[in-house]
Amino acid sequence: MSAMTRSPGSPLRAVSSADRLARLAVTYLARRDRSARQLAQYLSNQGGSRAEIAAVLRRCRELGYLDDEAFAKRWAEARLRARPMGAVRLRAELEAKGIDPPVVERTVGELYAGQDEPILAMRVLADLQRTRRLAPAKLVGTLRQRGFDDETIEYVMGRAGLHPDD
Repeated sequence: MSAMTRSPGSPLRAVSSADRLARLAVTYLARRDRSARQLAQYLSNQGGSRAEIAAVLRRCRELGYLDDEAFAKRWAEARLRARPMGAVRLRAELEAKGIDPPVVERTVGELYAGQDEPILAMRVLADLQRTRRLAPAKLVGTLRQRGFDDETIEYVMGRAGLHPDD
């Protein structure tokens, strides 16, 4: 399927569906970083065929517009700055963005290699205590929601002198 288009001072010409999808992809990617899966879903919603979408994704990768590894790292770094969390939660959020599991594992491994997760959890706990008056059981629940494992939670709650039964 093709559409007709004309720019000022130029003759009417046909625009192929693939050209239209490529333009849509560039516009979509210009707004903010996206994963390949997000872009593919968007192009599918715009009526692209599997073959057309695959071609657009390939071209976007060749041009450097689409790189799931770089996207995952930038997105995860920004997410951790804005809302510190445990590795479990970060993995889940990256997977929800459409990042493939091997890329998720490399990204999380890199980001947490220099981090001490209990220190990160203690920072979250201190922020929670400063901004809200939550019972210890609620603090535990919030730390779990933030993706910290039970061992880390038990450690930081003990260090803070808090017990979930209080």
